[in-house]
Amino acid sequence: MIAMQRIKTGLQLDPRTKLITLIFVGIISVSGSYDGLKFWPRLAISFLPIILILLSKNFRMAIIFSTLLFLSGLMEGYLNHQIHGTWNLIFTIFSGFISRFLPALIMGYYFLRSTGVEELIAAMQRAHIPNVFTIPIAVMFRFFPTIRQESSAIKDAMRLRGISASIALKNPIRFLEFRFVPLMSSIVKIGDELSAASLTRGLDAHSKRTNYYQVKLQLTDYLWLLLVLILVALYQLAS
Repeated sequence: MIAMQRIKTGLQLDPRTKLITLIFVGIISVSGSYDGLKFWPRLAISFLPIILILLSKNFRMAIIFSTLLFLSGLMEGYLNHQIHGTWNLIFTIFSGFISRFLPALIMGYYFLRSTGVEELIAAMQRAHIPNVFTIPIAVMFRFFPTIRQESSAIKDAMRLRGISASIALKNPIRFLEFRFVPLMSSIVKIGDELSAASLTRGLDAHSKRTNYYQVKLQLTDYLWLLLVLILVALYQLAS
């Protein structure tokens, strides 16, 4: 199983720092509001993942995501109050979906791409997080990249047999059978294999494990966490 290629450039943060950022970005972007003075601190919190993507030199993705976030924030914070009727409903659904879910998805993507499983396990053990949480998260980190490659392999196999995406328009039930039934079978098998591999590596051992990776909070981690906490405080204080 080949893991997803990791981001090796940009701001090097401890996995615990990225996890804390993911939690705050997810909570505020999903449950927050763009009304009144809360608009700017929430927009700034939503742009934190964009900054990390930008620092990793993925400029194309950073531009696309920042444009979507800015337009959704503009529609939710301003245009929705100026437009009424059907267009207001369309703008509300579109802007609400993007502004609430996209920041967390971007941060989750960056977290997966920039963090190795070994680093994550070392960081979680350093934070004294129980194995009941460490093992599922370690399996998840291997799970999604593997499923992505399995889906690509199924797509290539369909193409070799002359089954193209056009069949989805002619016979959608048949397309779902060809595309998702093998994928579902692979998901069950891969989940079992990854769980067994994690246990074989001793992740459930009760004794203290040693790690090749030595994780430690650096000055950049403290400065980044300070920025996150300041933005969260400004959002909470805004009325």
